[in-house]
Amino acid sequence: MNQQSKNMGPLSLIIIASCDDAIYVRSTGVEAVLQVHGEILSKTSSELAIMRGIGTTSRIYMVLENMRGTFDAAVLRVYLRISAPDGGKPTSEVYLGSLGLFGLRNASLPNSEGTNGMQCYLDITPQVAHFKGAALSIDTQLQVSIRPRNKLPDGVEISIERMRIYVETIKNLPTKA
Repeated sequence: MNQQSKNMGPLSLIIIASCDDAIYVRSTGVEAVLQVHGEILSKTSSELAIMRGIGTTSRIYMVLENMRGTFDAAVLRVYLRISAPDGGKPTSEVYLGSLGLFGLRNASLPNSEGTNGMQCYLDITPQVAHFKGAALSIDTQLQVSIRPRNKLPDGVEISIERMRIYVETIKNLPTKA
């Protein structure tokens, strides 16, 4: 997906990791593993140097897709840690942000296109700076924890159909005259 902006060069979106299995947030939360995409690892070193360009020419986003539920009053906190592929010590858990699910009940109703659910986006660029120097390989595990700020009532669950982490890179930045 590329798009053009008047103020920037073309944008390039690359999926770094994803979890395509539905997960369910219940009373105290859930943990999921995002799989690093092999095709990203085959990119050239300049394209894969995500960590070096963070905040200048690249932004990193976590997207929680097709969230459904009946409890509008939930606030979910999202955390990330990276486990080393060689069985080494995982990084410390980093808080990525909170999601207020106002309107979740209405977003969960079927619409005319036959799709439903809420999409939530977190710009995690500043937090990912914590992981500078962490090497990504096909065996790297990105462990995501999602916890309600307050315990969800018994019987309430919030489903998340898919989670992805994207890198958005601005190419061909205009030079100042």
